[in-house]
Parts: sequence; structure tokens; C-alpha cells
Amino acid sequence: MVDEAKELAQKAQAEKIERDRELNQLRQQQEEQKQLAAQVKQIIELNRLPRDPEGLAYNFTDDNKVKRLYVSETMRDQIAEGRLAIVKLGQQYEVVSAEAARKIQSRDTAGVIVFNEQNKIVDAVDDAYAQYQVPDDLIW
Repeated sequence: MVDEAKELAQKAQAEKIERDRELNQLRQQQEEQKQLAAQVKQIIELNRLPRDPEGLAYNFTDDNKVKRLYVSETMRDQIAEGRLAIVKLGQQYEVVSAEAARKIQSRDTAGVIVFNEQNKIVDAVDDAYAQYQVPDDLIW
């Protein structure tokens, strides 16, 4: 009877240790996510560029919804070329440099909404339409 009680006590202790370990691991993951979110917020706040409310509309999609930012013509061209990117901060959208977008992307891929960096990778040899220029003023 004594051995049985010892075994039950040891088993309960082992289960408690396992639960505590899992809870600590969950808390640690939550803390890491908070830290990453704070880092992303800080990167955006330090690197955001001023928008031009009188400028041209730049349309993009986020979560299958068309969104619009008003930026200068230079900024719109730089976004199209991949030198600038659009990122999400809470419910707002901000324009940041490509370097800042890469830092954000390494921490939170969902935070970067428009980053045309991959357009530079297209191999011109395989592209049948490489000889045709796409107008930058094309508005959809």
C-alpha cells in the first residue's frame, strides 16, 4: 500500500513538472512574439516615409481587399521598382525603405504588404515580353 501511494505521488509530481514546463515554454513563445512585434513597430516608426495626401494613388491589395495610399510620383515609382515597400502597422499602412522591409520581413512576413523585390529576379532571357516596357503610370 505504501509503495502504491509513493508511485502515485511520484507520477503526480512528474505530471506537474511536465505541465509547468509546457506552460513556461508557452509563456516564453508569447514573450518572443511580443518582442518581435515591438521590434517591427519600432522599425516601422523609425523608418516610415512621409506620404503625400495630394499625390498619386497607389493601389494594392491586403487580405483580398483593394487599399489605396497617396504618395508622390517618385515614391510610387520606387515602390514599383522595389526600392520602397508598403508595410502594415496596426490598421495603418506605411511606406518604408527596402532595407527596413527586409528587416521586417525577417521578423514578420505578414507585416510586409507590398515589396516588389522579387521582380528583379526575373531572367530576361526566359521572358518573352522583356523587350516591351510596362508603363509605370498604369492605374488599375
